[in-house]
Amino acid sequence: MGWTSLPKDVWVQCLDYLSDDSILELAVASPNFKCTLIESRRTGGGGPWRHPPGTWQPAGLWRVLNFSCLSVEMKSLPAVILHCDIEFKDPTEVSKFFHAAKTVASDTVDGRVMFSKFSFDPRESADLFSGFDDGAGNWCGATPNVPIVFKGVEMECCLEAQCFDFELGQDLSSLHLGCACWDDHPVLEGLGLCCRPLISPEVRLKVSWDTIYEEHLLDATSPLSTLVRAGEALPIFFGVGRMRP
Repeated sequence: MGWTSLPKDVWVQCLDYLSDDSILELAVASPNFKCTLIESRRTGGGGPWRHPPGTWQPAGLWRVLNFSCLSVEMKSLPAVILHCDIEFKDPTEVSKFFHAAKTVASDTVDGRVMFSKFSFDPRESADLFSGFDDGAGNWCGATPNVPIVFKGVEMECCLEAQCFDFELGQDLSSLHLGCACWDDHPVLEGLGLCCRPLISPEVRLKVSWDTIYEEHLLDATSPLSTLVRAGEALPIFFGVGRMRP
């Protein structure tokens, strides 16, 4: 007895345990099964999907893309390394994650993208936004720091917030990357880290080993300010890119 002999609501839910690559293989192998898959898009199911740390294997895009588009998109999927677990509640969230990852991959020199959730201590964030300085500088760092290896060179990515703009001469809370490099290697010349938040991929942060090229003001218009203030998880994509055009 084939698995499609099961009640439809049962095996349709089983499809959500398969990766999009597996769904494509089934669709190519059996035209009849492909028709059944297309019909299944109109039924229930569709998440949540939980993915552990490691190389991301998308699931759920088949529910929002036709198979020709899905085949093209999967071929353009960047290598995404998750440094934390993640849950997608529905296919729309999977699609948003996928397209944000592609945007970040276009910023990098090798197409490799990493993803982690950073969070600030809300007590330190409160001091930051109030302008309080304990003598060590009005700044705070998020956790965790994420290790990166690029062409054999070890680095570490960290997310920081600071409340002062030296060029404007006034207190302004800003978000920027930090990058620690354990080896001064020629391969890193002209390169640094670039990142984009999942919830706001139009925001880009860029930093080399000694220079901040792009940062983001945490003012009232920023979609990230609330997360930083509350110490909530800030989902970030990042990779190694060129610092200048």
